[in-house]
Amino acid sequence: MQSLSSVKVNSSKDKLPKELSIIVNDATAILPTHMLAIFGKPSGGPRKVTLYPVHSLVLASQCANLPKFPSALPAPLQESGQQEVEVPVFSICLPSPPSYPNLSRYLYTKQVDLLLRAFLPGPPPPSFMDNRDRLLVPFATDLASTFTLQTLAKHAINLHGLWQNVCALGIFDDDLWDAIDVMWQTLLTALAVATGKPGMMVDLSLQTTRDETATSTPAVL
Repeated sequence: MQSLSSVKVNSSKDKLPKELSIIVNDATAILPTHMLAIFGKPSGGPRKVTLYPVHSLVLASQCANLPKFPSALPAPLQESGQQEVEVPVFSICLPSPPSYPNLSRYLYTKQVDLLLRAFLPGPPPPSFMDNRDRLLVPFATDLASTFTLQTLAKHAINLHGLWQNVCALGIFDDDLWDAIDVMWQTLLTALAVATGKPGMMVDLSLQTTRDETATSTPAVL
């Protein structure tokens, strides 16, 4: 993560090349191996592509549906200070490109609390995951009284995008799935409280078993 945050990309805006030159400003970091070019499904207009430096081993070891990365280029000798590196570009289509950065951060760090802060509109109470049966309804009620319906719905849509990406990539991580389930239940409960519709507390949409996530493979250019 330290190396990814120090990367600057030299790229043409007109065409996505097979290889890109990146500048890594942290000499102590493990150099990225590839540049991930992520885009969504065609919408009729110009396709938006976002570039993310990655370490192929981190993603390939956790994403069962991710096609094989292109061969990495020979790693240069480590230098002090700023260093320029050539990396292959790997293009994939995801259902929800905006949710990828938070998913990537989790795959690198395995910190569930970062997911909770990213996909819930307010910070959960301490030990929320361990005490969800006792804390979920009071926390959701607090969210319902603090945030608008539009904000709660927006976070539910963002969380659904995360779920779509996890399914598309074939990620089998119990802690990740557990966090998605709890966040979804929290947002549904908050929406139910805010609208006075208790039936919304029943989770119908994301009750997919973990063994059914590997149903589709991301498109590759």
